[in-house]
Amino acid sequence: AVRRRMWDDVLVVLLVHIVLYFILFVLAAFWAARSFRRRIDPERRGLAASQGKAIESDSEGKEVGCLEEVSTFCKDPLPFMAKTSEATPEVVQKTAGLDAMIYLHFLKVMLIVFMVLSAVGVCLLLPLNIFAQKKSWVILDSFMVTTSNGFLDPSQSLLLHTMVALFIGLSMVVVVYMLRDFLITNARNEADNKNAIPPVQAYTVEVQGLRIDPPVQPEELTPLADAVAGQDKVLAIAVALDVTDIVDNVEKTRVLKKKLGRYRQQLENDKERPTIQTGLLRYIGCGNSQDAISYTEKEIAELEKEVEKERAVANRPGTGTAFITFKKREAAVRFIDKFKDPLKSRRECQMPTIGANKDCLCENQNRWSVELAVKPEDIFWRNLRYSTFHRVLLTVAGFFLLVILLAFIVTPIFFVQIFLTLGDLTVEEFDKVKNVAQGHGSYHDYFSMAEDERQFNHFAILVLQFLWPLLILCINYFIMPALVHYCAKFFGQRYVSAMQRTSYNLIFFFMLMNILIFPALALSGIDEFMEVSRQVPLDRMLAQIVLYGSNRPFFVDYIAQAGLLASAFYFVFHTTTPMINDWAGHDSSELVWEFDFAYFYSSFLSVLAIGLMFAVTVPLVLPCVLLFLIMRYYTDKWQLLTAHSTERVDPAPETTASAVLVSMLIITAVAQAAFASWLALQGAWNLAVWPWVLTMCLGFYIAFPWTRHRFITVSNKWRATREEHPATWEVEAIPAYKAAYENPYLAAAGEDRTSRLRGDVTPGIWDGV
Repeated sequence: AVRRRMWDDVLVVLLVHIVLYFILFVLAAFWAARSFRRRIDPERRGLAASQGKAIESDSEGKEVGCLEEVSTFCKDPLPFMAKTSEATPEVVQKTAGLDAMIYLHFLKVMLIVFMVLSAVGVCLLLPLNIFAQKKSWVILDSFMVTTSNGFLDPSQSLLLHTMVALFIGLSMVVVVYMLRDFLITNARNEADNKNAIPPVQAYTVEVQGLRIDPPVQPEELTPLADAVAGQDKVLAIAVALDVTDIVDNVEKTRVLKKKLGRYRQQLENDKERPTIQTGLLRYIGCGNSQDAISYTEKEIAELEKEVEKERAVANRPGTGTAFITFKKREAAVRFIDKFKDPLKSRRECQMPTIGANKDCLCENQNRWSVELAVKPEDIFWRNLRYSTFHRVLLTVAGFFLLVILLAFIVTPIFFVQIFLTLGDLTVEEFDKVKNVAQGHGSYHDYFSMAEDERQFNHFAILVLQFLWPLLILCINYFIMPALVHYCAKFFGQRYVSAMQRTSYNLIFFFMLMNILIFPALALSGIDEFMEVSRQVPLDRMLAQIVLYGSNRPFFVDYIAQAGLLASAFYFVFHTTTPMINDWAGHDSSELVWEFDFAYFYSSFLSVLAIGLMFAVTVPLVLPCVLLFLIMRYYTDKWQLLTAHSTERVDPAPETTASAVLVSMLIITAVAQAAFASWLALQGAWNLAVWPWVLTMCLGFYIAFPWTRHRFITVSNKWRATREEHPATWEVEAIPAYKAAYENPYLAAAGEDRTSRLRGDVTPGIWDGV
């Protein structure tokens, strides 16, 4: 009777949580649909009070009763997603940008993959888990009956599970290769067109390690270029100067102009001038009240004057970087081959000059670097002054700072879960837990007594079990990404795409730890959690993650929460936020909300990691991941087409996308290693060999540069060989490329920075690359 109550309690708690998430999702969808209908139908009464906007109409508007609203919602619950759900990839790319099209394609492919895996898990693995004979320590009337834990004869019974795990691992390798091929076709836009002109970065060499003070002049680099290409073969030489002060003020001006646009829109809608709080006490509502439009206009005027004053400063220091654009690709490649080794080139042609004298080109030969350049719009001009040493130092310091900050936020939550899981009962004498095949023992104490004799109040447990995944969701969806993006600005990355990739890597790392690793270990109890953190081998720790993470429906609960509540939040956010002037899609030029691809990639990949980690041991996870991907695909597609501003797109989306592909294979390898360790813990040593072999193969596949560059990642730079597009080897660069690498922050007054960074001069099949 006690065990039956346990199984019923688990089902009741899980069902209550999912019903509650679904109710919140339906309420948010109802609010969004109601707002959408009022925006597209001016005869309905507007929601000016709740949205901060007014809908003008010659008529007074008609009242709509509550029952009519509910009836309309039941007939058409998501009208705002009807048109966007049918949009083709071409429409997505034209409306939301190339990075949006790549992101949605990744989501769609993984949706199809988990559709197949869900069918395999529910139709094959789940019935086998339920009806198979289990060991004595397995509680047959608990959630464990649906898992693969405690089979009586694991060497025989887990053969199908091992085959499914190997199928999943090999499938991910094929999927990653197909996604890479998609990236090459679209991000690099490689089509069979022999008459196309390559982009400007294919003709341009980036030279680093030059003299900084005084900066190198273009005339000093001309002999180097002429020594390789000959006279009149160089199109342009641009030396990058330090513009840190200008960049900071220009970015502040851009943010203020966006605020000014929203204030003016608010004035137009509400017929009342908005006000803001200024001063040190403005954050607590005790600042000085000022007219928002006048105050912002004054700030913008002062910043623009400061920018013009800074642009007029003479004798700026250099950044040690220069861009040499040749007329032919062949000359650029020969320049790299000639000068990539400064000592060798000095012996051959006495260039470049190296030394501390002010007439030497290079001060330190260890900083000298020559390679093909990235796209002009991908250069982060503020950080060109940082060397590789500075970037590594700033990145390491920033990473440890993030670890410390997040530790203070996350650690208390997991200790709450540790005590919530078992109360004062934990597995004692961890060293005695050697092999589950021994039968009745400490595992029985853990899985049985901890459930039967828990000393917490049941209502308190129900509430805390609901709040804990919600707290994890809030930390990983709001607090942690904001901290990462703020810190990543100071990591000294030279390229915009590299900064985006760094943000993605950090967000995904912390999200994976906070969502998968720490919660699974926290489910084991305080003594085992501390034991794992001290001296347990990596394979045993991975086995514990699978074992303890699969004995409860926590991850099923979390995935349901992540799918339903995240969608509910964005429904309400896009309906009420003043940052989005018209989310119904009438005028996308007014949109200022930017879709954070680093965060959204990480959020769906972390759920994929849960699915891959527990795909074989907890088959119920697979359909939950599938439903999550379906909701994310259509919700994110709606966001990208109706609320995403394309003003500041990622100039090289293949950089972040390549990091995503590497992450997919890493989590696949970790999942295979965890499953192999779990098999060994179950006693199926003969079966554990095969997942370990696949894990090692995946490790070599990822670690070796040759396989990684040819089968996983796509570079944002052209290769310095004739092998890449040999048909364009002798095609000359067009004159429009001459000014491509001029510093846009030193442009004349009144020239818009963004117009200089869009890459519009690139013709042919590589338009916009």
